[in-house]
Amino acid sequence: MLFRSHGRDGFVDAYFLFALQAVDRALEIQYEFPQAHNTRGMVLAKMSRLDEALEATEVALSQSPDYDKASENRDRIKELIWKRATIPDYHNEDTVNNLSIQDF
Repeated sequence: MLFRSHGRDGFVDAYFLFALQAVDRALEIQYEFPQAHNTRGMVLAKMSRLDEALEATEVALSQSPDYDKASENRDRIKELIWKRATIPDYHNEDTVNNLSIQDF
């Protein structure tokens, strides 16, 4: 499990939840904001919510088709989803932890 409810990991949990809430609030104010959708995707990926992360990067690209960072992030997320689906006992925690949030 990527997140735990105590110590440093609990802090990480809170950090990503806070980041997700902040970006969701920004999107409530302005939905046409590809950078926020991309950031949302990377935060969700860090939380191992890869299907939602992929959807967020797809929205970013639908709003800004030439957005290279969102395209790169989408491709990395697709790779993680593929690995999770095809490699027996694949645990993506280490890979997800090494993702950098490519926002702007």
